Amino acid sequence: MTGPTGRARQAVRHAVDASMTLLNEVMERPLDAGYAEAAQRRAAGEATTVKPGVKALAAGIAIVLGLAAGAAVAALRAPNPDASRAARTLIEDAETRQREVAELGDENRELTRQVEALEHEVLAKVDPEAARQASLIGIAAGAAAVRGPGLSVTMSEDPDAVEAEGEIARIRAADIQVVVNGLWRSGAEAVAVNGVRLTTTSPISAAGQAIHVDLTPVAPPYRIDAIGDGQVLEIKLARTDGGARIALLRNEFSARIDLSVRSDIELPAAGGRGSLYYAKQPESAQVLVPEEGSIP
Repeated sequence: MTGPTGRARQAVRHAVDASMTLLNEVMERPLDAGYAEAAQRRAAGEATTVKPGVKALAAGIAIVLGLAAGAAVAALRAPNPDASRAARTLIEDAETRQREVAELGDENRELTRQVEALEHEVLAKVDPEAARQASLIGIAAGAAAVRGPGLSVTMSEDPDAVEAEGEIARIRAADIQVVVNGLWRSGAEAVAVNGVRLTTTSPISAAGQAIHVDLTPVAPPYRIDAIGDGQVLEIKLARTDGGARIALLRNEFSARIDLSVRSDIELPAAGGRGSLYYAKQPESAQVLVPEEGSIP
């Protein structure tokens, strides 16, 4: 049996490639028919001319589209009077509320001072010794303003270091906490951060990049004032974790930290009257008395 003729072989090949027509077209004739026809005309010297009316129409369409795009951009960039008016109203309302809060805070502090003065006056008439003890307790608890010598620590970050190192170079709430605890350990009698008096229940926390002292936002530079012997506080602070943190911030992040011994520092009373906590023995409790000869 003889093999298939050349024409038969070509028919078989076309039958096999029938499912790959698109790929064959792309491989064998990559140029579109219109482009091929235009190339043949240029080769034959037949120039393709465009009618003047078509050129004018295309130019007109381009101008119209350009004007429409410009108008759209101008409309988008134009300020919205209603939005601007609403923004101004919100800003004015916020500023008004802030002033009202500040005024109410000042009024509350003044009323608190008057009530405390009246309480002290009445207590002094009834029991002078109890009045003296109450004054000492009020100072220790932060309920009374204090004044005396002490040490001031001013802390602020270096803008160049913050730009180069990022957030790690900023003064954080933890840094202030460590320095404040170091001052307490060094013998400080009263401490305030940016004028906010600290008590045993005053938190120093962070909310994003903002720092809050006793729920009051504070901004750099952070000034920590401590009442006590300023020279002793400065020497003892250097031996605590607070002194080590100050050295770290200075050496690693070029923080601007200044320690100043002052002869007169005045700290306000802590905000609010606070809450008093005390323990009370329940009525059902039994008091155990050790028997004679037993080891208590």
